[in-house]
Amino acid sequence: MYLLPYQALLGLHLLAVALFLAGFVITGLSLPSWTRGPLTPGQHEALHRLRSMNSLISTPALAFVWLFGGWMALQAGWYEAGWLQWKVILVAILSLLHFQQGRTLKRLDGGAAVRAVGLRALAASLLVVAFIATLVIAKPDLPPL
Repeated sequence: MYLLPYQALLGLHLLAVALFLAGFVITGLSLPSWTRGPLTPGQHEALHRLRSMNSLISTPALAFVWLFGGWMALQAGWYEAGWLQWKVILVAILSLLHFQQGRTLKRLDGGAAVRAVGLRALAASLLVVAFIATLVIAKPDLPPL
């Protein structure tokens, strides 16, 4: 009925998570250096490559994270589990942060000045990732929202 066994969905979901997080972290590490002043030609070239990677790899990977994660949750019957509802909220926050990164990349690539981005935002995002991993591994018995 579901076409793919759970283990295949889990593998695809984890691959999408790895691709998304790689792009998210690379962008998060790169943005602070580009928001401190005018870009050199080399920085502009690197920014353009990063923006392409964001659109061609990170954003589609995020879409697959949602697709395969939702498919697994449906197949396993987890939709009423409190831990999954909290995970979905945290993944939604990461998704919004990713789209904010993409917007900042677009503005920088267009020559606009943007507010300086610090590494604290990336550190906070990685803390969110750690909470998500904890929820997935422990599957605590949290009350549904």
